[in-house]
Amino acid sequence: MRNIYLHIKNEAGITLVESLAAITIFMLIVIPLSSSYLHGIEVFQKTQKQVSLRNEADIIIGTIMNEVQKKNYIESGSDSNQLLYELLSSHLSMPKDIQEYTQSIFLYEIQNDIDGSKPPSLKKTLYSFATPLPDTIKGAVPQNVYKLNDYYVDGLFYVDNISQKLNYYLVIANPKEFTGENKMQQITDYINSHRNFGDNVYFVETSMAINGLKRR
Repeated sequence: MRNIYLHIKNEAGITLVESLAAITIFMLIVIPLSSSYLHGIEVFQKTQKQVSLRNEADIIIGTIMNEVQKKNYIESGSDSNQLLYELLSSHLSMPKDIQEYTQSIFLYEIQNDIDGSKPPSLKKTLYSFATPLPDTIKGAVPQNVYKLNDYYVDGLFYVDNISQKLNYYLVIANPKEFTGENKMQQITDYINSHRNFGDNVYFVETSMAINGLKRR
């Protein structure tokens, strides 16, 4: 009986102190790993947003190029936008005066009669970033630069007759972050209050040669 008692008494076990030590060591390992994991998810989500904005910009740029290249003539519009100009010019290189930047351009396309019985006609399109579109100008068909509403898109055109280029400057924003009517003011306020705004707002400028088109 005495031998059985000694065997039970000497049986090895985990004390409370050992349990607490094990838990502490476990937490010291897990907490940093969890923080790194959560930070990695946050960085991934930000990167995904930035990539999406850039992809959207590429689509818009390609859309404008395809539309303009199909036309025969190009003409500057007259609808400047002070707030939009201030926003874009603070992030992009826009050395010209505001009056030379417009939200719209006119595109002209010569349309020949299929059977040749009628003389060629000239189709005039008001191609615009503005939403809603400006009042229809007589003889011009209004058309938005970008019709999809997945992202908020706005921009300005500048027809450079000297270098024979069409320059356009874009701002693309995540619509989930900006709701309501005055999105441009919301974007401006957001940029002013967020140091790292690139995951929700993206600026881009580009140009295309229009030496094959006649400027008016």
